[in-house]
Formats: sequence, C-alpha cells, structure tokens
Amino acid sequence: MPHNRGDAGQGDLTRARLAAIVTSSPDAIVGTTLAGVITDWNPAAERLFGYTATEAVGQPAALLTPPDLAPLLDTLLERVRAGERVEKLELSGQVRDGQRLDISLSVFPVRDEAGEIVASSAIARDITDRKLAEAELAAAHERSQELLERITDGFYALDRAWRFTYVNDAAERMLGRSREDLLGVSIWEAFPPTVETVIYDIYHRAMAEGVAASAEVFYEPLDTWFEGRAYPSPNGLSVVFQDVTERKRLARDLRVSEAKYRDLVQHLPALVYVQANDQLQTPLYFSPYLEPLTGYRPKELLARETHWLAKVHPDDRARVADEDGLALIEGRPLRIEYRYRRKDGSYIWVHDESVPIRDEAGAIVGFHGVLFDISERVRAEEERARLAAIVEAAEDAIISCTLDWTIASWNRGAEKLYGYPAEEAIGQPVTMLRPPERFDDFSHMADRVHAGESIEGVETELLTRDGRRVEVSLSLSPIRNTTGDVVALASIARDMTALRQAERALRIRDRAIAAATNGIVITDARRPDNPIIDVNPAFEAMSGYGREEVIGRNCRFLQGPFTDWAVKLRIRDAIARGHDVTATILNYRKDGSSFWNELHIAGVRDEAGALTHFVGIQNDVTERVEALATLLESEARLRGVWESTQDAMVLTDPEGGILAANPAYGELYGIAPAALVGQSFAVVMPEGEREAAVTTYRASFAGPDSRRTYDLRVRRADGSEREVEVRSDFIEIEGERQAMISALRDVTDRKRLEQSLRRALEAAQAATRAKSLFLSMMSHELRTPLQAVLGYADLLLLGPPASLTTEQREDLTSIRQGATRMMGLIEQMLDLSRMEAGRLELAAEPVDVSEIVEQVRQDIAPQAAVKGLRLEIDIPAALAPALGDPDRVRQILLNLAGNAVKFTERGAVSIAADAVDGIVQVAVRDTGIGITAEALPHIFEEFRQVDGNLTRRYGGAGLGLAIARRLAEQMGGTITVESMPEVGSTFTLSLPAARYAGARRRGVRRRSATAANG
Repeated sequence: MPHNRGDAGQGDLTRARLAAIVTSSPDAIVGTTLAGVITDWNPAAERLFGYTATEAVGQPAALLTPPDLAPLLDTLLERVRAGERVEKLELSGQVRDGQRLDISLSVFPVRDEAGEIVASSAIARDITDRKLAEAELAAAHERSQELLERITDGFYALDRAWRFTYVNDAAERMLGRSREDLLGVSIWEAFPPTVETVIYDIYHRAMAEGVAASAEVFYEPLDTWFEGRAYPSPNGLSVVFQDVTERKRLARDLRVSEAKYRDLVQHLPALVYVQANDQLQTPLYFSPYLEPLTGYRPKELLARETHWLAKVHPDDRARVADEDGLALIEGRPLRIEYRYRRKDGSYIWVHDESVPIRDEAGAIVGFHGVLFDISERVRAEEERARLAAIVEAAEDAIISCTLDWTIASWNRGAEKLYGYPAEEAIGQPVTMLRPPERFDDFSHMADRVHAGESIEGVETELLTRDGRRVEVSLSLSPIRNTTGDVVALASIARDMTALRQAERALRIRDRAIAAATNGIVITDARRPDNPIIDVNPAFEAMSGYGREEVIGRNCRFLQGPFTDWAVKLRIRDAIARGHDVTATILNYRKDGSSFWNELHIAGVRDEAGALTHFVGIQNDVTERVEALATLLESEARLRGVWESTQDAMVLTDPEGGILAANPAYGELYGIAPAALVGQSFAVVMPEGEREAAVTTYRASFAGPDSRRTYDLRVRRADGSEREVEVRSDFIEIEGERQAMISALRDVTDRKRLEQSLRRALEAAQAATRAKSLFLSMMSHELRTPLQAVLGYADLLLLGPPASLTTEQREDLTSIRQGATRMMGLIEQMLDLSRMEAGRLELAAEPVDVSEIVEQVRQDIAPQAAVKGLRLEIDIPAALAPALGDPDRVRQILLNLAGNAVKFTERGAVSIAADAVDGIVQVAVRDTGIGITAEALPHIFEEFRQVDGNLTRRYGGAGLGLAIARRLAEQMGGTITVESMPEVGSTFTLSLPAARYAGARRRGVRRRSATAANG
C-alpha cells in the first residue's frame, strides 16, 4: 500500500534519529549482509578496530575476527539467519594491526517491512580494561586465600544469610568439620548449640551495626574455648578466631599455683619489696632481683638509715614525695615512674607499684610493691617522640599512580612520611602502604576515583616502610588525558598523627583541670577588666557559683566587706604590672559565708612574650588560718604550763645540748635552769655513765622510734641520786628532727613502794602455792575412807530386801547421799588445786554439743521430775561442733543445769544452743529464785554463794561455778550470767567453734515436757 506524504516525513525523521544514535554511540555498530559482508560502520567501530568506514565497508566480517574464531562467525550468521538474537557474547576481536582485544558482542537480525530477514547488525563493546581488572582481582583473591590458608588462626566468611562462603585449613582443624561439609550451609544449622551462646547476639549485632565485635565463648560439644573477632562487610561477616582452651587451662593452673607465690617472687625479673609504714618506711624484704636491678645486695639496703626517696633523682624527688604522701593519706595504691640511682651512681627509669598492707583494724602498717626497669621503654618513647616531631614538621605526601595502582611519582613529603626513597617507591604497588584490614576501604575508593570522582579529606591509617601506622587525611583525585579519560590518579596525604595526639593531649589536660582539687580560674588579660573565661568544677564547689554565673565577670565579686584592702591593692598592682602574685585573702561564697583563699596568680604569655591570660590557682585554707590563730592563742597558755608544771621539762638539740629547761627541771637537780642552758644534758648524770648516755642519745635521732619512755638514774647537785621516769619525743621541722623535748618525773619513792609491793606479792604467791598443795594432799587423803564408806553402803543396799529394816535402809541411803556429796566436793577441791598449780590439762578436739546436752538432760531429768519441772531442749540443725574437752564441757553444763534445777521450785529449765560468728553458745535458763544485783558480781568467786541462807537451804560449797568459769576460760571460752530475783537466771557458755570438713548434720531436737514424762 502506498504511503502518504505525512508517513514519509515521519519515516525520514525516524531514520535521521537512528542515524544520529548510531553515529554518536560509544559502542561499535557494524551492519552486514546475511553472507557476512560489511555494509555499515560507525565512528566507534573506526576507533575500536582501526579501520575507516571506506576501508571496512564491502569487506567480509571475518576481517574483524581472529582466524581461530572463523567457525564461530559462521555459526553466529546461521543463528541470525534463523531469526535468533545473540546477546553479550564475550570473545576476542582483531584490530587493524592484528592485535586481539576483548569485546562483548551482541548480534541480531534486521527485517524489512514485510518481516523478512534481510541483513544483520552487530554491537561490539571493548571490555579489555574490565578483563584486566577481573584478572587482577582474581590474582589478589588467590593471594589472599593463600595467605589465609597459611595462618594459624581459624578464619571463615559468612554471607548475609549466615551461610559459609569460605573456611581455611586452621578453621577445619579447630571446628572438626571439613569445608566441603560447611560451604553453603548456615552456621546456625552446622553448629546449632551456638544459637544459645553469646556468639549469636554478637554476630547479629556486628552485622546490623556494621561494627567489629569480639567474644570469648566455651563451645561444649568440642569441649573447647574459642576467642574470636567478627568483621562486618557489605557481603557479610569475616571471622578470625583462636582456640584458647590451653590459655584458659593455664589461667586455671595459675590460680591453683598461688601457693607457689614465694618461689615466683624469688625468680621474678622485677624487684618485689615490703616496707614498714614508719617515718623512714623501713625496708623489711627485698627479692633477689634487687642486685641485678640496683647493684645493691638485699642486706645492704635492709640496713639503710635514710628514706628511700634519697635514691630518687633530684629532679623527680619532689614529685615522687608528693604522690607518695597523697597515696598514703588516701590509703590507695601508689603507681609512679621515676629515675632511681644505682649503686654505681648511674640512674635507671623504674615503674613503682605498691599497695598498702593493713592490720585487722584497717590501719596501714606497711607497703608491698614491685619495681620494674622501664629504661628501654622510656628510651623507646623518647625515640618515638623525636620521630613524631619530625613527622609533624613534614610536608604533605603527594603521590601519583597509574590505574593499576603502580606508583608513578613520589615527592619528598612522601619520603618523609612513609620512609621510602623515591627510587625505591616508584614502580611499586601503592597497596604496600595499605593495612591488610583496610583492603575493602581502599578498593571502594579506587572504584570511585576510576569513575572520575574526587575524594576529599578521608581520615585513615597508612603503613610506613618500618611497619608503623600513621593517621593521615587522604585526598584522591583522577588525572585525565586531553580527551577527558581517567588515565591515572593523584593522592595527597597529610600527616594527622601529631594533630590527633595534640587533641588527645588537650582532652587529657581538660580532664586534669576538671579533676583538680584546687580551684582554677582563667582570665583574659587582653580584654577590658580582665574577665573570667573559664573555671573548673573545684572552683564551683569552693565558691558556690556556677560556671555560667561567673563567665565574663572580674574576680572582684568574691571580695566582701571584711576583705583586707592592703591585700586587694597588692593583687591589683601585680595584675596591672603583669607579675605573678601569691596572697591569702578573705573571700565570700555565693551563700554569703566567708572562707580564707590561698591564691596564686600567674601570667601566661605568647611566643612573642605578650601577656595574654592569667591563671589563678585557689585553695581553701580556712582551717589552716583558723588553726594558726588558735595556735597563737594557745601559745600563751602553753608558756604558763611550761612554767607551772610539776614535771621537769627540758629541750635538747641533736648533740644533747640543753636549749631550754623549766623551773621544775632546775628543782629536780638543785641547779638554776639558766645555769643548765648550753650544757650537755649528761652533766646531771653520774660521771661514769655520761659518755654512754650521750652516744645513745645521738643514735636515737637516726632511729625509727619517735617517742620513747625509759627510766634514768640522775645525780643532784648535793650528791644524792634519784630515779626518774623520762618521756621524750622529737620536734620535726619539714620532716627533719631538730630537737627533743623530754618530761622527767621523780619516781624514787614510787620505785621503793613498788619494791615493797613486789616482795608482798611474792609472799602471797608462795602462800597460794602452799594452800594448793595442802588441798591436793587433803583431797587424796579424804577420798580413800569415803570410797570405803560408799562401797559398804552400796553393798548393804544391794543385799536381800529382808536383810535390812526400813529404818536401816533409810539411814544407809542418807549415809550414801552424804558420802556422794562429800566425794563431789573432794573432786571440786582436786580440780581447783590442779588449776591453781597449772597441772590441769584439757583436750582440744571437736565437741558434739548436741550429744552432751542430751546426756545432761538424762542426768537431771530425775531431779526435775521430782519437782515437777519442764525440761526444754532446743538444738538447731547442723550445729557446728565446739572446740574443747568433751568431759569438761559436760561437767560445766551439768553444773549449770543442776544448779538451775536446784534453785527452781516451779516452771521450767531450758537448754538452747546456737552458733554465731564462729562461737558456739549454750544458754541454760530457769524460772527460779534469781540473783540480786548486789550478789551477781560475786557468784563466780571460790567458796561464795549468794548468801548463807541459800547455803544451808540448798547445800554446796560454792566451788561449782568458780571451777566452771576457770574450765571455760582454759578452753578459750567464757561464762556469762543474767538474772533477776524471783524471775530467773540465764547462764551462757560460749566456746570457739571447731570448723572441720564432714561435720555431721542433725535434726532439730525440741522437747517440751515435764521431767516426769522423760
């Protein structure tokens, strides 16, 4: 059908557009006949293959195909003639000079208006650069895999679906699974128990947050401890891990081997020491490493008579002394570094760490420390500091590279920054500066620059020639040729190490100022009225003003109505002159209260010497000022005491010369005090003792004791001798002993009295020993006939019932009861005599209190039943055994329980036991007659009862409680009593608990019944 003019015009426009697209296309577009003859050839084809359109049109398409690919060309033409489209086939093409290039080829049929295939069209794209990049990436991947296979750490990679994508040899060994079993499998399916461990949470958090995370976990199925770190990436997680089971075992073994501490200290390559908390911090122990470290043998320094600070370098001594004193005041460990003088006079840097040793009351009695030689580390730090200074002054490092990252140029700044000379760096891959873990970061940046993008100011780390890492601000930009294609790239790296260190130092300084205990104020001397620009928290706490309230104000707002004008003028004059000034001034807080402020103001100047700021250091010295005022006020009172005290007082210098003496001192010796001043204190001693006394006195100034009390024999002016008691103490100024003050008291008469009392005491002790001997002898003599009486009484009572009348049996029973009481009294007398003679030996073994209480209950139950009393026993489960003699514990409890039954007419007697804080307590309570407050202090005395009436009514010699208390004390325990008349008494036996393994547990015994019922 013919087309009208409008259709023809539209067709011409479409063909013009298609021609423009073909001409401007960056891809080569080639048209051929179905026989393979070239009919169309665009400019991109000319650039790609090197033939002009005139040269190419009319030639066979085989012109563009290497000979070995000719069959492939025929196959493609057959597929096109069959109406098939071939998309993005990658193969080799051949350019005009015969070289090959990699192309991506798409071929499709061209149809006429009737739909018949009349020709073919091909689109070719140069993919040579991409192929090269893929080859390089494959080689890098192969190298990284080879490295991962060689490392001893386990490594595996997971995709974002948690499937294993890579597992190295070490991981196979540690996990006990082959990579064939793991690749493509989810970690949670391969190792289900890990879902219940911390690994699950850490891996998910690392994947979600994109932040590396580490963990240490025990994997029970393998009986193994693993320590690993997960590194997230856009593709998933990379995990590096180690088997730390052995390390864990070693840690456990280390804890077990704490008993070997002493042997470790002896061989430790560091000095372990112990010193006392006295004025000289006297050394008590040095480990053998002392000699290799300092050149001194332990015995040399153990005999030192000076403070250990004397061996600290003079430039470090004040700092170390301040820190040591502050640590002692705060009761905290000391950690400090300083220079220490060795025996040969050389100095070494040491790191000193010591902790306080406390007694049971919490008081610091000494210090235990370790001294390390850190000279090498200090020298290394000094070397690093010098290197950092060089790097800080260096110029920016400028490098240019080809697209394959080969270094093409290298300036002096790069030489300074990275350490490689230009001739060594050029031609090398720039990746030698890249840390291994930053591979992905650099690859991403390279892709962006290859695409023509510039990257500015990326902060990262790079490696130097000697393996150091430097923090740099990195800028990358593409280098283009005349046609605008990216042919290389440029890198500018600015060393940020010094800047970052300075920023960290500033943060440390700011934290130090904020943490300072002194108030700190900074003012701007360049602005009118010198306003405050900053204060620290200590100033806020001291003044009560907040930081926002004081910024911009002059410090005068702290002054008040009673601030000394002379001090204010002196401070203002110093500030006006730009001078430093120190003053103590009365200031006022926000709440109106006053405080004394010890103020030090120092000027801060710039490099040109111009004054820029003032720094004020403030310290609240109110207590010190008030104490000084109190001291001045008390000075007059002290002078009165010196003149009027009855004790002789004398002040002497280190050589023993008398500096001052009070009137009582002159009276003691019969010499006017003024005549003694300037002479040696030994002038008043017997002549033969003077030289030794002066020698001892001088030695005491270097000794550790600060206070001394001793007796002394002195000679008066009239020739008589007196005994005096001396109490002396040192007067120290700035830590050095300057004088000794001594108080002397005439004790001649007291000594004579003490001697008389001593003779009387010896006589009394002899009489006591004689009494004990007599009691022992008499007890043994009385025992023999009483045993015969008891034996015959028992024999008669046990005879046939008809052999005795009722009256005779009652008489024999009375005889037996009296003899039994007499035998008990004799046994008490024997115990008492053994105790007084020190011959009573007691066992020290675990005592089952529950069992003994049960025995006592059985013994007293008949007597309680006769009186109708309730017996109540309360013994808790798992009662700890007591430490003592079982027989004597039973004797004590039987005495206490027997007394309770004896002195109780109605109600109950209870025995309860408990263990509290390592003490086993047994309380015996009754509802008996009780004890008056007047009699209570005397009930444990020998041969004492509450009163004579009770003795006659209840019987007894008054020895039972006295013996019970002595037995308890000899076993390390006590007996206490609480009582009220007509209410009852409670006697409590307390004994130390015997703690040992395998103590038997018993149920609670609780009985409450009348004794008549058992």
